[in-house]
Amino acid sequence: MKKTAIGILFIFIVMAASCDDDDKKLLLPKKGNAPEDVVNDETDTGEFKYQTIHDVTFDIQVYDETNRPLPQTVIRVTSEEGDITMAVTADNGTVSFKISIANTVEMVSLVLEHPDCITKTVDIANIQSISTVNRSIYLELKPDKKPKPDRDSDGVPDDADEFPDDPFLIGTSSGEFTIAFEDLYPQKGDADFNDLVVKLNFKEFIDNNNMISKIVIKSKMLAAGAGYTNQLWICVLDKDYQLIANSKTDLNGKFNSKQGETYQEALEHTQEIVPDSPAPRDRLEAMPYDPYILCNGVPANQVHLPFVKTKFAGKVLDTDNFPWAVLVPADWAWPYEKISIFTAYPEFKPWYESKGAEYKDWYLHPEVDKVFKVSAGTALTAYLMKVSANLNIGIVLGILTALLLVIVGINYWRKHQKSA
Repeated sequence: MKKTAIGILFIFIVMAASCDDDDKKLLLPKKGNAPEDVVNDETDTGEFKYQTIHDVTFDIQVYDETNRPLPQTVIRVTSEEGDITMAVTADNGTVSFKISIANTVEMVSLVLEHPDCITKTVDIANIQSISTVNRSIYLELKPDKKPKPDRDSDGVPDDADEFPDDPFLIGTSSGEFTIAFEDLYPQKGDADFNDLVVKLNFKEFIDNNNMISKIVIKSKMLAAGAGYTNQLWICVLDKDYQLIANSKTDLNGKFNSKQGETYQEALEHTQEIVPDSPAPRDRLEAMPYDPYILCNGVPANQVHLPFVKTKFAGKVLDTDNFPWAVLVPADWAWPYEKISIFTAYPEFKPWYESKGAEYKDWYLHPEVDKVFKVSAGTALTAYLMKVSANLNIGIVLGILTALLLVIVGINYWRKHQKSA
């Protein structure tokens, strides 16, 4: 019996050795489904620094079901609010990058696409509690590997390539923020956060090696409620760039912060940043990088966001541990002159007293008569109309509820009187 088994095994080995690759696939046992993903996420232990956004680092390794690394895998990060960013794996199947998401986002999804594999979606819940997403993800091979069109031959199929005719670019990543500054640094401000209010839009251009080849920053003054003439700067990859030279000039001397004042539209500035060589994404901080103002143009008096990484050695919080700058990941209506953020946004105080655990969307709930009104037809107008509509609906529902209770009470009283 043993001799028979050994003989069969010998014949099988000889046949396998003499077969070509296609024949071997028929003889060898199938691998089956892809292995389970390996999760080594790191928990966020950072302290509260008045941030309305959450930074997450991604370290991803992608393999097929046979444990072969998958280069040129396109990874898209999305949430219920839309696309967040995209990335592409290196020759060894790895990719690293950083993102910032609003504190209100509870879950993100990774969508992984490779021409040889079945597209896979990985949901990551409780993202606010995670500082680093570290995962090995396995994709299942397609039963039939039909090549997809790739006009620029960059390894990324046309249907996954934002630039299908450019062999050096595969996609972009965008961000949009409103930042409001106080400018009495190093003294405490009056907390109306309208000394300089700016809208910033970012776009990163990603090449086929997952490097950043160019960054485009668009900046637009919204308000300049201060007596000072302030400058807006930003630090990216350890270099400083001036975005707005004169806050007053952009608004033609207007403030856009006083009650009864007509909104003055400002010009939009564009700053292109092209590194000497494409920058690795794990070396680039998440948007908005490090924007800051020079108060009245004085280099020593800089106001930075308290939660971003900065080379500035000065204070970022005042003696009361309060910031000179706040950021919101949305359109925002800033308080009128001399009206503090505590009055204009009643949820701001309980938000920071809870260290960001409660009222995470405080910036969406202003006292509408305490914030500056903008001209019709702008995004801010639409935002305020939406807020007002929500408030009006709440008032109407409250009145209807009160009337219903009154009617129920009257009917109860009448029945009680009849029975008496």
